[in-house]
Amino acid sequence: MFLAEAQGLLALYVYNTLDLFNQAPYRDPFTAGAPLEILQGETEIDNLIADVESIIPNLVNLGEQQTYNGRFTKQAAYALLADMYLNRAVFKDRYNASSSFNFTETAVDNNGSDMDKVIYYTSLLIDGSFSLESNYFKNFDIDNGSGSEIIFAIVQENDNIRSSDNDFAYMSTGRAQKQTPPDNRGTNGSCVEPEFYYTWMEIMMILVFTVTTNIVMVLGL
Repeated sequence: MFLAEAQGLLALYVYNTLDLFNQAPYRDPFTAGAPLEILQGETEIDNLIADVESIIPNLVNLGEQQTYNGRFTKQAAYALLADMYLNRAVFKDRYNASSSFNFTETAVDNNGSDMDKVIYYTSLLIDGSFSLESNYFKNFDIDNGSGSEIIFAIVQENDNIRSSDNDFAYMSTGRAQKQTPPDNRGTNGSCVEPEFYYTWMEIMMILVFTVTTNIVMVLGL
């Protein structure tokens, strides 16, 4: 089960990287010292779909075996597959300005079309325990762990279990001491590219020189 969950997460992250950039760095996790590969969206989308479909028998339903919406369950796989099939035609021809996109292409497993698969996997979710929130913004509440719409989420909760953390909820510099909720971790540091940082060095040197000169003048040295 845990191996299947890890494979599902790998597929999820690769898919989202391809969705953003149409390429993703990859090393075969089952081969020691595997070379770096650059995956392309148009050729990798079918492999990702096949990978996720293959692990479904080894995943459990949400709520079984102490799973929750922070674990990659069968329902997480259904949602990911529906998304991948919905976008499969675009992945294969995204840079063709005149493309009509073939949304009725035969599915990866040769059973129906892309849209048939979208309907199939979304139906599995609709017929399950999920439902729309009466207030959409409740999905973003601090205590949204039991939200009826949440199928899979990256859980950020400081519950002191296995050194839990809230790295995705780091506060910006201005809110470092004003976290909400109070157990979120904050930072008074900042991040900047070195090239940009060094553009300030000349200004800082001028300021230091000016301050030093003024001190010397005041002291009469």
